Amino acid sequence: MAGSTGSGKFILLQNIILGIAVTNRPELARIVLIHPKAGADYFAFEALPHLEGAIIDAEGEALARLDALAAEMQLRL
Repeated sequence: MAGSTGSGKFILLQNIILGIAVTNRPELARIVLIHPKAGADYFAFEALPHLEGAIIDAEGEALARLDALAAEMQLRL
């Protein structure tokens, strides 16, 4: 997601994440958070049972996780 500072990107993303969490049980909606700024904005989400592991802030870990998610998508085709 891109946009200028103060344009509401975080508020939008926060509402999307919370909307998913409120309307789905954790076993039906798993959330993977990748945030290059050490997850500072998203620490409040660490307690969500929907979160799949810790917030990812390392490039190598993010790439590996994205590859795993892409492989899972291919299995579901």
